[in-house]
Amino acid sequence: MASATPRGQHMLMVNKRTLRAAAALVVETDPRVRSLIASSLRIEGLHVAEAESFEAATQMIEFLTPEVIVIDAEGDPYPFLGRLASEERTHIIPVIAIEGDEMRLAAAGVIERLRAPFGHAQLCAAAKVALDADVVLERERIEVLAGELIGV
Repeated sequence: MASATPRGQHMLMVNKRTLRAAAALVVETDPRVRSLIASSLRIEGLHVAEAESFEAATQMIEFLTPEVIVIDAEGDPYPFLGRLASEERTHIIPVIAIEGDEMRLAAAGVIERLRAPFGHAQLCAAAKVALDADVVLERERIEVLAGELIGV
């Protein structure tokens, strides 16, 4: 669990492997919601790219590799999540989903699901967990074990 920072103070979120400011990608169709999510992450020190659709996010990922992705899962995120999972460069990027079917999202590799309405603290706590190198390493270990179980 992420430690709380004193009210009014924010801690720079860094990639623990590279020790630089982390990058996030926010995928949300509603521009107001997308802007609020991006602003919350920027307040915590993340570099944030914004996409209005999964198609736009897919194009952006061709040129950047975020350390965490926040998606609106009310549409059909599964082709996008499948593409992330299938590519060597993107399969370990942790994804946080807003809304959507919790079981299906977990099966698709989403590490955290937030229910709307959610607050700044809840979003940032999920992002901090996602950026923890141990979470990424554990996800890789689980993928290897799952592959061994199904014979991949």
